[in-house]
Amino acid sequence: MRKIDRDTFIRSFKVLSDQSFDLFLGSGASVNSGIPSGGDLVWHFKREILSSKKIINGKKFTDLKIEANKQIIQNYFEQRGDSNIANPYSHYFKECYPDSLVRKEFLTDLVRDKKPSIGFLCLSALVERQKFNVVWTTNFDDLIEKAITALNYRSCQIVSPDNASSVQQFNSDIPTVVKLHGDFRYDPLQNTDEELQELEASLHTKLLNASTQKGLLVVGYSGSDKSVMTTLEKALEKPNAFPKGLIWCIPKGVQPTNELEALIEKAQEQNKRSGFLEIDSFDYFLHEIYRTCELANTQIDTIASERFEQRQAFRLSQNPSATLPILLNAIKAKSFPKTAFTTKTTLTGVGKWKKLRQVIGSTNIVASFTKNDTLMIFGVEQEIKETLTSHITDDLKIADIPEHIYYHSDSFYLGMLYELVEKTLVNDFGLSVYAKGRNIRKFYSSENTLSDSEIADIKKRNRNFNIHQNIAVFEAFEFKIEFVNKELYLLFCPTVHIQTTAGGEPPRNVVQYLSNTIISNRYNNKYGQKMHWWFTQLKKKNEYLNFKHGDFEIKLEEYYSTAAKKVNDKFYCFNGFTRLNEPSIYFHYQDEAKQSIHPINGLKILGPLEESFGQSNNGTANVNLAIISPDFGFEKIKAHLDSLLNTISPIWEKEYLKEFPGFDSVFKKHLIIPNTIQSEFVITIPNNDVSSFSAIQFYDYLKSKIDKLALKSTDIDCVVIYIPDQWKKFRELKNENTYYDLHDSLKLYCVKKGLRIQFIEDKSINYKDQAKIRWWLSLGLYVKSNGTPWKVKKYCGKKQVKKH
Repeated sequence: MRKIDRDTFIRSFKVLSDQSFDLFLGSGASVNSGIPSGGDLVWHFKREILSSKKIINGKKFTDLKIEANKQIIQNYFEQRGDSNIANPYSHYFKECYPDSLVRKEFLTDLVRDKKPSIGFLCLSALVERQKFNVVWTTNFDDLIEKAITALNYRSCQIVSPDNASSVQQFNSDIPTVVKLHGDFRYDPLQNTDEELQELEASLHTKLLNASTQKGLLVVGYSGSDKSVMTTLEKALEKPNAFPKGLIWCIPKGVQPTNELEALIEKAQEQNKRSGFLEIDSFDYFLHEIYRTCELANTQIDTIASERFEQRQAFRLSQNPSATLPILLNAIKAKSFPKTAFTTKTTLTGVGKWKKLRQVIGSTNIVASFTKNDTLMIFGVEQEIKETLTSHITDDLKIADIPEHIYYHSDSFYLGMLYELVEKTLVNDFGLSVYAKGRNIRKFYSSENTLSDSEIADIKKRNRNFNIHQNIAVFEAFEFKIEFVNKELYLLFCPTVHIQTTAGGEPPRNVVQYLSNTIISNRYNNKYGQKMHWWFTQLKKKNEYLNFKHGDFEIKLEEYYSTAAKKVNDKFYCFNGFTRLNEPSIYFHYQDEAKQSIHPINGLKILGPLEESFGQSNNGTANVNLAIISPDFGFEKIKAHLDSLLNTISPIWEKEYLKEFPGFDSVFKKHLIIPNTIQSEFVITIPNNDVSSFSAIQFYDYLKSKIDKLALKSTDIDCVVIYIPDQWKKFRELKNENTYYDLHDSLKLYCVKKGLRIQFIEDKSINYKDQAKIRWWLSLGLYVKSNGTPWKVKKYCGKKQVKKH
């Protein structure tokens, strides 16, 4: 697959002459406007077909994003023999609604009254600027026209099959939207294979003619329509077709079809400018083009400042509620800034955020763009005027922060609060900050290294633990800000910061090993003690724990939620609330006497909840494993899995871990482990075949092995994948430009194949306290085989209720 660098294309697009490209939009462009994509509609049609036949209860399958729901639906269609369907959208649309009138009504209801997303607004600005003049689309909606109207730009002309015969009479100076399959407001709509066999003759000719004059930029379109693809193939029969290039945008991680790859390859042979361009989304990509072309529009810039340019804060989905919760490891704010200075600024256009940060520098000023070239600022008035004197065009005024902003988890206001706290911690509390990217911030003091007592405690559990003499480990913390019901909370997370004694950044594997080992040793009371230690240290610097720039201040409550005020041995008060005991978990669906707060004790004594339904021996008494292993490692992983059948006592954490009596004894099911390398449920990978692979090549190779096991998915409860230390290089690929994790990627792939996986690495096999490993590995295998170990009770008022 030939790829084109996105940044290079956008830079080139800016300098190319106007109207060098036509734009081609598919259904993927309309998704963020609330119109489902063609792929999403296929699942809707399938569900409606099965529901009408009483094969499934459609009400139980309302969420078609859930892979499990898709798998159940797909199983039926596979069983009836549906395979190799060239155009699933057309096929299932016609099966679901055979009448063309009904199909049109369905689509009309789907697209009516939808509002254009920011991508369409950016497109309209680009049309107004004459970077585009013709937009081709297979969509029926009117989002492009609405966007043009919303921005008060000049109108456009609509060409569709209904008026295509007169297309030659249309004015080429007027922006044109060509709706290849019709407009929902006026035309018969084309959806089925029969209707999509070929384009209307005039539109076919117009597209062929355009292909000899311009490039074509395709966004949100999968290439599933035979009519469109036939015309594009026909266009490539002409010499120098698409002289500026055929650029086909695809979502990151999506593999184009073989037919599409062949089309692009043919175009590349002709013009040497064609290829696939990976994008995040239609909205983000069009805004990147809009921004690079240095366009300006108040409505677009306001939306973009909230969606694309603000620091991403900790996200919390929330709904207004009369109940104010307590967030653990958090301090509730007594008060926080609800007003700010505002003024107009000359800092505008591309790069304005970078310019603003350079101007502010290390001062105690916090500022953010809002809309209409307006700045919102926290700080001392005189310092603001002195620092920004040549960059503001108006007096400083006081403005209220709109309350609705509190519910925006990525608002400019939340970003300002983050910066207010961050600058205060550095400038007033004297802490150092380690920053990486937009979201990683650790605060630490070089005076507070990891204590000798904690190092000694870790060595009791891990005698090989050692901190090299050129490595320094400091106590640190991270913080997050949340709004819940218009109340502000600061959440604190104790951690460590690791650097070389010279102040540099150690190798990534060293940081990962030390931090994982140290943090994993801080559980329960130890974690609470670190919280308390940090609050004590911060209060030495500032007794009231306030964060202030000028008159803008965050004042915190005296107590944080993990401490609270002790009333007696059982009750702790916190702003009128009580801290309840840890909820029980129960192991019987009816008998509430069978409950415990200790999951391991409960499983040993009471058995898993599933057992109380009397189902575990009803034909589902086995947990069947499959194994993928290197050829040199099968016996090792098999021995490790076999150990799950045996009893073992814990070495450490004996107050929590109990004797492990074996998988079958705990979960009342038989663990079936393949016995030999010749088993149909064992796949071994020759190490010589993969030793020279890159991480991505290994992932692709492993997917081919998963595909083989997927043919037996109904006989497999979980696939165990053994990744030895020798294969560590395949485990992940993470740097500033790439984030790839083998486990995460393979887990998502296997979900689509109806398989669940369990990774096992040498660090687990070689871990000294195997009782801990066997408990948690067994529990993981049991749950992944659809077992239900327990249910948790939750509190409702003063009464505990079951949480189903």
